[in-house]
Amino acid sequence: MRRALGALRVATLAWIGGIALTILIAFPSLPGTLPVHFGLSGAADAWGPRATVFAPLAILVALGCSLFWASGDPKRVLKPDEESPERAERRARVACQTLILANAGIAALLSGVLFSMAFDWDAVPLLVAGASLLLVAVVSGVWRALRA
Repeated sequence: MRRALGALRVATLAWIGGIALTILIAFPSLPGTLPVHFGLSGAADAWGPRATVFAPLAILVALGCSLFWASGDPKRVLKPDEESPERAERRARVACQTLILANAGIAALLSGVLFSMAFDWDAVPLLVAGASLLLVAVVSGVWRALRA
């Protein structure tokens, strides 16, 4: 499981880099106005200048890189005041695993937002996958942390 999570951690960062590169390359050819809000039906109901695509992109890159860094070493999330070093180590590992899964979910979710805005894609599968993965990461992370 450790190798799979390590691979997911690196793949998520590569995915984020690919999305950022795609948006930056496509930016000059994007239309002057882009959809910036979608209603429950999935249809765009608000529009803005094409530069608004940089807000979710900046959030994706900043959050993705921060979570990548934080999830790399259990010592970064280790709580030193635990009564048992073994228990603290287990909780830190669970926290890192939760951060890796949450980062993948956030990357999928924000990728769906960006693809919907920039390329007029029906990004519902990415949005649902990202939201589901984020929910699973949080619920399982809390559950496992309480049991560690």
